[in-house]
Amino acid sequence: MFLLFLVLIFFFNVNADASLLNKHLLFEPRISSSLEYDDNIYFTSNNEVSDWLYYISPGFSLTMGDNLSKINLDYEYQKVSYSRGIPRESNRHYLELDFNRLWANRFSFIFRDNFMRSEDPAIIQQAIGAIKYEKLKYDYNVTNVQFRYSLDRDSYCSLGYNYMLFNNRSSVVENTSSHNPYLDFVYWFSFPYGFHVHSDVNFGEFDYMPDFVEYQNYISVFYRNSLESLISIKFSISNMYFSSSFPDYDIYDFSIGYSYAYSDSLNFSLGGGYYYQYISFFDDQSGPSCYFRLKWKEDEVDLSFEASSGYDEIYFDGEDLGFSKFLLFGLSGHYSFYNYGSFFVNTSYRVDNFPEASLETIREYSTVFSFAWDCPITKFLSASFEFMHLNRKSNLDDYEYRDNRITFKVNLSRSFVW
Repeated sequence: MFLLFLVLIFFFNVNADASLLNKHLLFEPRISSSLEYDDNIYFTSNNEVSDWLYYISPGFSLTMGDNLSKINLDYEYQKVSYSRGIPRESNRHYLELDFNRLWANRFSFIFRDNFMRSEDPAIIQQAIGAIKYEKLKYDYNVTNVQFRYSLDRDSYCSLGYNYMLFNNRSSVVENTSSHNPYLDFVYWFSFPYGFHVHSDVNFGEFDYMPDFVEYQNYISVFYRNSLESLISIKFSISNMYFSSSFPDYDIYDFSIGYSYAYSDSLNFSLGGGYYYQYISFFDDQSGPSCYFRLKWKEDEVDLSFEASSGYDEIYFDGEDLGFSKFLLFGLSGHYSFYNYGSFFVNTSYRVDNFPEASLETIREYSTVFSFAWDCPITKFLSASFEFMHLNRKSNLDDYEYRDNRITFKVNLSRSFVW
């Protein structure tokens, strides 16, 4: 909230030509009602509990500003009623704030904040499988602040800060936070040659595992032989230091990439490399990394495909299994039928191996499939239908779950401009 206060003070003290009195104001109130069937509301590996959920969600969006300075505020309240699950009712609050300011086409300031507060009533120590109801009471916040100075069209220097907070408001203390300042410098010497230097430090704080400090640095060198194609060479170093008990490690990664924009509607990128992890008290890990990404957008069609493999570091997700060797395939698409609405589809398959999470390597196989239909009924009224399938297999039963959801939603909204 202190950061929010600073942003508002900053916004109200800009010079006269950027006064709010001269800005356009857009106000969009809305209210929606949803009915959802969920066959595993607690994401358990056994003894699944299914339920019908009813949502009532009033909210609004407020936007004012222009291309030089703009602020957007979005708030939504959700009242969720369960048919037979425990708890019977849930109250949730969602708040998003975006602010940006530009001076002389060179210096810019950006502030973004996403906040969620879940107030599901808890039954202390009541559990199904390994998941306690009281974990449903939490606050979650993600903040990004960035100052950026543009040297020319493609060269810039930026200084930023990311903050994440997970506050579990229950008798089980599982609070998590992350403080992550970073620096980026991108410079093009001439048309063909350029480079990107990045440096950041992440301070991870946990109530249920050792805190850590991670330093991440990389440099990328670019060669652009035409406006459509780009070749990059990247070398990165990560140094992870835990406060106690967990083994420290270093990761060295080298990769080469190529991207090509065939047209305004079609582009792809591909690359590969090799990484090496040196870790105390465990066997070192190493292996190749590669990726291929394709995007196609033509009139009413929008498609994206990705295939990649390499390493990842997974913390701050509630399980915090750490270093992972992964394989990923993903496909997403959108088709617009103009006056008849839009169709969305998304599917992905991911394999993760966590060699240092426990005495035994943990393997996870995650599948996600969803599709949705969004259809306008009148100028102010719309309806949507969505199906989602989640499935995660593991060599350890505690990490498995399967969930299917079907949701029907009706939304009423209207815009007012001053």
